Amino acid sequence: MPTTLDQIIAGGESEQVEFKESLAEVAKGIQAVVGMLNSPDGGMLLFGVKDDGTVVGVSVGSQTHDRLHNEFRKIDPSFVPHIETHHAPNGKAMLVVPVPGSTGLYRYDGRAYIRFGASTRLMAEVQYQARLLERVHAQHRWETLPAPISIDDLDADEIILTIDTAISNGRLADPETREVFPLLRGLNLLDETDRLLNAGAVLFGKSSAFQREYPQSRLRMARFRGGNKSEFVDNRQVVGNILALYQRAQEFLLDHIRIAGKLEEGKFERTDVPGYPLDALREALANALCHRDYTEGGGAVDLAIYDDRIEIVSSGTLHFGLTIESLLTEHQSRPWNPVIADVLFKRGVIESWDVARSRWWNRLARLGWSVRSLRHRLSHSPYASAHANICRLPACPMI
Repeated sequence: MPTTLDQIIAGGESEQVEFKESLAEVAKGIQAVVGMLNSPDGGMLLFGVKDDGTVVGVSVGSQTHDRLHNEFRKIDPSFVPHIETHHAPNGKAMLVVPVPGSTGLYRYDGRAYIRFGASTRLMAEVQYQARLLERVHAQHRWETLPAPISIDDLDADEIILTIDTAISNGRLADPETREVFPLLRGLNLLDETDRLLNAGAVLFGKSSAFQREYPQSRLRMARFRGGNKSEFVDNRQVVGNILALYQRAQEFLLDHIRIAGKLEEGKFERTDVPGYPLDALREALANALCHRDYTEGGGAVDLAIYDDRIEIVSSGTLHFGLTIESLLTEHQSRPWNPVIADVLFKRGVIESWDVARSRWWNRLARLGWSVRSLRHRLSHSPYASAHANICRLPACPMI
């Protein structure tokens, strides 16, 4: 956004700038403020400016500021504005209200608003419920709820392998024990009363416990003939823990992706070149399993291979103000399942989130693939974890 007031006015109205010609439009102006408060970018409200950017000013009397602050008191949670007064023609004033950005959930007179371009709209109920879920996410997450299975239902060998791998990778100090109970506590997979958490169950649970208690920990894999879903070549479903699903997905990929032979000068042996960058596929699979929404009982991760592309689909949506565009730039990493993500990082399944994202995009860019990622579609979640994240990788044209 431009930095000087003249530049802001010259730039016209936008998602971050709202003009109001007179104080008769206070209510609509504050609706715009609430829309900006509900955006990480914030913005600015200017009274005394026409829609075309002409500064006409407003008359400011002894009660003007009191009236404005009375209206701003209808914002919940509380927002106390700093109202700036600037000179305008004919002895009038232009009132400017800077608005900080946030990822909170603000309402005016009981209603939440969002900015959409240069306009202000009521926030849809499904989006409002999603924001409510985000607000309580730190203290009340699915992954930190007590699990319906016991520690005896976990794969002890996988837990110990995770610890040994983390130590060899330099991501964990040796706890000097291989007893499962203290290892789980060290991985933050037990609550304060030492009950197993959902995170521990979906990471290390044995398959016998999953069909009944965690049907959403499901991987659906299909190889389709052509470019649509009209004809199956292969179709499989697996229910199990995250590590098992991650392994089965990689096996399915290797069964079905095309491999080309490349002869290099000075070598007798050919070099196998897969039709897709395998490290990017592994990263996409790991992210789908790690960051998905596990609250949806019918949720799953879908792996679909077509003649011309691969699609990896996971239950959930983008949270904390993230957009498709912001994923392509530097942004703060806020994983939806941080306990699960931390264990997978220690295991070496995922990298630190900033490193992984940068490496993933750079790898694809070097190879010349175009990636349309995280296209959203509506689902029926009552909490508006309401979209499926779709990562689509077109096949290499040279294969």
